[in-house]
Amino acid sequence: MNNAIKAAIALPISIGVAISANSTHAASFTYAEIVESYTQGEFTYNNSDQIAARTNIDNALGAPEASGTENFLALGFAGEAVFSFGGMFSEQVKVWETTFGNHSSQSDYDEKVEVFVGNDLENWLSIGVIENIADEAYIGGATLDIGNSNLYQYVRLVDLSEVAADRDGFDINALAVNMEVERETVPENSGTLGLLAVCALAIGSLIKRKQE
Repeated sequence: MNNAIKAAIALPISIGVAISANSTHAASFTYAEIVESYTQGEFTYNNSDQIAARTNIDNALGAPEASGTENFLALGFAGEAVFSFGGMFSEQVKVWETTFGNHSSQSDYDEKVEVFVGNDLENWLSIGVIENIADEAYIGGATLDIGNSNLYQYVRLVDLSEVAADRDGFDINALAVNMEVERETVPENSGTLGLLAVCALAIGSLIKRKQE
């Protein structure tokens, strides 16, 4: 086989290798899909209807609700909840909180939560504490960096709020993670397929000329 034929054959093969090898992981923003567990902490009021509404675990799933609604999950003092997202995540965790009280300073309405990540329900890595007012979690959500490049499956939130009268601890409006998805960085578009077709025709022509 002469050099021209070898080069023509190598061209489409090298293009195919480049397409299949150029895959990467890209992060996408994903809200919690499942509450794996919920342990209700202490509530310092006795309104049973309000407690029932604020302990509905579905309230913490999906996108954050508008400020002023009661569509949140109250952890209660020292309460906790574990969430999953339908896949693995990395880099950051973001938490939205709902606060109806005074927003002028953290000490006026002190609610906070410790955030953990993990790949089972027994072993956890703490990535920090979020305060409702100081970290502006009640406005647009507060973000914590995980601090490594590992992949995780679960987020655990544990209430650290100071016990006070007529309170129910940290109120989870929503939480989200950087979901990891695999995708091709160079898609096989019509231009690429057309180039492969031209190369195939060139190979056929060279082989025919060689045989004549």
